[in-house]
Amino acid sequence: MHHKLAFIGFGNVARSLARLLMRKQAALERDYGITFSVTGIATGKHGYAVNPNGLDISQALQLVESGQSITSITNYHLPITTSIEVIAHSSADFMFENSPVNYETGQPAIEHVRAALNAGMRVSTANKGTVVHGYRELTALAKAKGKKFLFESTVLGGTPMFSTFREAMPAAELISFKGIINATTNIILSRMEAGETFEEAVRYCQGIGIAETDPSGDVDGWDASIKVAALATVLMKTPLKPQQVDRTGIRG
Repeated sequence: MHHKLAFIGFGNVARSLARLLMRKQAALERDYGITFSVTGIATGKHGYAVNPNGLDISQALQLVESGQSITSITNYHLPITTSIEVIAHSSADFMFENSPVNYETGQPAIEHVRAALNAGMRVSTANKGTVVHGYRELTALAKAKGKKFLFESTVLGGTPMFSTFREAMPAAELISFKGIINATTNIILSRMEAGETFEEAVRYCQGIGIAETDPSGDVDGWDASIKVAALATVLMKTPLKPQQVDRTGIRG
């Protein structure tokens, strides 16, 4: 079975996923009969690209990582100037939504997911804003369209937190949780404990790709707060916004 994929957001996480898919391409076809092509990419700083017959993903990676626009690899009869247009014209059947998180409203990621589901796509997102600010709406829309709204990677990365409760413990009642849910601050504090300054530890995390150029979402506690809100919203069935979480950063 062939799948057409769209990437909305093409930062570190999305590019790592693209490389993983490329590495696993032969195994996916051999073991599961799955083939794929990437037909749409939307970036925040490097433009947009659409080709319903398939984009050159290696070229897209090279262009973005050298600071160039990906518009040159588009092969489409209309100009593409927005993420919504990428969704509308890519002919994709699966969208990966990885745009930067908006802690206050969840936009524009919610609109991206809404547009993709309405276009008949299945959706997987690492964007926590879609869960905290749009969980009920997007879950209901996916069900109505007979599609999937998947968000496992929004909290604890590759740990199957949400699916464990959904598939293995559907009758369990979560009454509390405790743990480290922001890896960046955990690494920063560990390196400071070993003797580095705060600034040195932040630069290290930026260097290995887990902290953004502006690390405020991590070091000021917003990332942890929105993850707490996501866990409460989904697993405890208690809608919660990050602004309602008691938050303390690590700037000192």
